[in-house]
Amino acid sequence: SVDKAEVLETKEALDLAQRAAQIRKTPTLLLFMAEEQEELGAVADAYALAQQCAREAELNPEAKLREQTIGRCRAMIDRLKGKVSYLVVNVPNPPAGFNVTLSGQQLNRAAIGIPYVITPGKVTVEAQAPGHVPYRLEIEVPEAKTVNVTVNLAPERTAQVCPPNQRSDGNGRCVNDSCRVGMIPTADGLNCCWTGQT
Repeated sequence: SVDKAEVLETKEALDLAQRAAQIRKTPTLLLFMAEEQEELGAVADAYALAQQCAREAELNPEAKLREQTIGRCRAMIDRLKGKVSYLVVNVPNPPAGFNVTLSGQQLNRAAIGIPYVITPGKVTVEAQAPGHVPYRLEIEVPEAKTVNVTVNLAPERTAQVCPPNQRSDGNGRCVNDSCRVGMIPTADGLNCCWTGQT
């Protein structure tokens, strides 16, 4: 088992590697980052980095330790292939301005409707669009499975317009709150009566 100090060291090493990658991504740096992500249990990130590592090394004949790096990246891809899961987010009739996040990470619109690699476990799918009720779903995604989610964004209810001296009761009815002193609203909420009268 990995203790807290090892996890902290791994996270610090990964942070430094990610900063270095902003300057220049080399195949060996991508391999290192993939190994650190795997160590932290982020198998989807490790899998994606291993794929990128193999591609970069194959395209760069002058890369340092090229053959060794390609071999280790491909071995990691094979090892993680059976551990990652896939989530397919479908948005039928997407409204203008919609966006979807998976556990807080923005999902690229190009990934809508196609299998998206994720780390197995609890995933929160959230979607929103102007003028629509926000959507939220928490699901448990098993290892090496593909899960489909259909997001339907319902339009927000427009505020009900009531006649003067009346207000909406929130259930689609207009009710009267402006009875004269001594009078009370009737059961239908539309009229006023003196006490004892109907």
